[in-house]
Amino acid sequence: MAIAYLRWFSNKWSRLLYAVLLLAASVSTSNAQSEEWRQAIQRSDIQTLLRLAPLVENVDDEAARGKTALMVAAAEGAIDLIELLIDLGAVLDHRNHAEGTALMYTAQYGQLEAARSLIARGATVNLIAMKGWSALMIAVLKGHQSMVDLLLQNGANPNIQDMHGWTPLMRSTEKGDIGLTRYLLQIQDIDINTQGEEGTTALHVAAVHGHAKIVQLLLEHGARKDLKDKGGNTALMLAQQGQHQSITDLLQP
Repeated sequence: MAIAYLRWFSNKWSRLLYAVLLLAASVSTSNAQSEEWRQAIQRSDIQTLLRLAPLVENVDDEAARGKTALMVAAAEGAIDLIELLIDLGAVLDHRNHAEGTALMYTAQYGQLEAARSLIARGATVNLIAMKGWSALMIAVLKGHQSMVDLLLQNGANPNIQDMHGWTPLMRSTEKGDIGLTRYLLQIQDIDINTQGEEGTTALHVAAVHGHAKIVQLLLEHGARKDLKDKGGNTALMLAQQGQHQSITDLLQP
């Protein structure tokens, strides 16, 4: 009886020890995979992310600055990885340290097909990052007109304002991008006379920066000459201060 009990006791603890060792090995493997996953995100290593995606516990696990694998896939235009990650439960609107999303990465890098894929799977178009920038604002700042078109077709707000009250139209005007400015002015709901927090309009911006062709374009689409910024300046006054004679001529009563 004593021998049988000792055998039972020994076997019980052997099984327990085996289970503990198995669990420890599993945890170690999981930790190693998570670390490799985060390193692959940092390197934008698409092939490693494709290999590890079905194995890692959480595909939304973040690397430095809150970057995720889905954001990497978006920036690189890796459609296969985007689709795989979403199928594995990746959060489409996951935010990084600056409140940016995967869709905003596609806007930044002009990855049109990746943007289409994310939007088709339900990515939110009008989310705002820390600077008050939406995906549309980022696309305008980067000059990606095809991306601007795609976002607008899918419900992007053309009059959305950033932290300074500036609109996409004001940003395209600031850049002197006449093609993109002309495109934005064709949008039915565009508000050409929106004023930022300092009272600035797109016409003020064009006048300050000496963009005469854009000033003329804005006037043709109904920009108001009489609006003043918080300093009491009309666009004409700013053009005169900047000695932009051709713009001064355009803005004269």
